[in-house]
Amino acid sequence: MGSEQTFAVGWLDVVYCVTNMRLVSRLGEEVGGQNMPTANLPAIRACRPAWNKGRLIGQKRPLLPKHVWAIRVRLEIAGNHRDLALFNLAVDSKLRGCDLVKLKVVDVYASGQVKERASIIQSKTQRSVRFEITEGTRKSLSRWMEEPLMVGSEFLWP
Repeated sequence: MGSEQTFAVGWLDVVYCVTNMRLVSRLGEEVGGQNMPTANLPAIRACRPAWNKGRLIGQKRPLLPKHVWAIRVRLEIAGNHRDLALFNLAVDSKLRGCDLVKLKVVDVYASGQVKERASIIQSKTQRSVRFEITEGTRKSLSRWMEEPLMVGSEFLWP
């Protein structure tokens, strides 16, 4: 069967089968015929409120420097080398997430050390972006590169 959603319609709870385009009551009885047009469907309201009701939507405010440092400190204390390197590189490069996870080891690592500058082509705009890798990020990246998981890996974030 396809994906199903439960809705409350008046006094009758209805399961709507998306793949078959039919309404079935909780008892398994079909409501309205097999090929019921969408114009004849009863008024359906969701059983629960929307997950984002009452929340702010749109662009969020940028992180403050104290928040960035708090995240870095917590990742260092936890010994989470991968997430620390990923977070530091994200802050330094200002890349989109899709471009960040596609980075390869050769983009930031050459001749046994992390590069001071890196250049990649963005997937959305197809433009070349050049960014500096700060000292703290280079240290966290080199620590991440020493992990056993990274031995022989082509991508930076396997």
